[in-house]
Formats: sequence, structure tokens, C-alpha cells
Amino acid sequence: MTILTYRDWETEMLNRLEFGHSNELVEGLKNLTKVMKGDAFGVRALRFVLGRGSSPFTPLNQ
Repeated sequence: MTILTYRDWETEMLNRLEFGHSNELVEGLKNLTKVMKGDAFGVRALRFVLGRGSSPFTPLNQ
């Protein structure tokens, strides 16, 4: 991290330490959406994807 980066983000970093809030959950959901979208690229029917058991909501022990 450079000094300029620190100066640009100083307020946000100090607020994170003081208040404990972050956008980790939102960023994680955004990433999950992108992964699911990439996995579904080229699939013509959702039924086909779910039939394969490749849904992220399918339990691993099935």
C-alpha cells in the first residue's frame, strides 16, 4: 500500500476500525452471483443444470 492510497482511503479505513461495519456480505453475494452466472453460460435450460446436481444449493452428500 502506498502513501497515496492510504491518504485516499484513510477515512474509510479508520471508520472500519472504529465502527466495525463492512460490506463483506454484499461482496460475497456479488461474487457468488458472478460465479453462478459463469457456470450457467451456454446452458439452455435451468432444468438441465439442476438435473445434473450442479446447483450451488444442492447438498454435497447426495
